[in-house]
Amino acid sequence: MPYKLFQIQFTLDHHGREIKFPYKLDSDKLESYPKKVLEKQDELRKIELDDDQIIEQLYNKLTEQIGSDITLNSQEFILTEFTSIYHPIFEARAIDHKNKQAVIQFDGVSGKLL
Repeated sequence: MPYKLFQIQFTLDHHGREIKFPYKLDSDKLESYPKKVLEKQDELRKIELDDDQIIEQLYNKLTEQIGSDITLNSQEFILTEFTSIYHPIFEARAIDHKNKQAVIQFDGVSGKLL
């Protein structure tokens, strides 16, 4: 009996919530010297989950796609690529005399308000 392969791709934000990544990763959008840029960043937000938690989320999503109609005699879970993508988001903060704070966020690629 032939194997049925499932391919899945999903993106998490820095809180570990699944999001829809709105960009394709072509050479125009990739930084030429990413390590140099990331070394300079003071405000870099890394994901709050460790690798095992991310893999568990991926495994759960994959088993959801299989559904309850299929009975598995055996399974093999192969992770072919694990990539961190840093997407620039800029924030502007304003504080009034009563310490009331307002934050506005901009997408660093498109310039749109978030």
